[in-house]
Amino acid sequence: MLSKDLKTLAQPILADIINHPFVQGIKKGHLPSQALITYVE
Repeated sequence: MLSKDLKTLAQPILADIINHPFVQGIKKGHLPSQALITYVE
């Protein structure tokens, strides 16, 4: 039960991460190169 409860509690956070513009930019291939370079550095 604990893992199920934690997963349920984490859903809003996971949704925010997945829907973040940076992540969406990577997903869609529209992230400016400099944004990725800055992130990696």
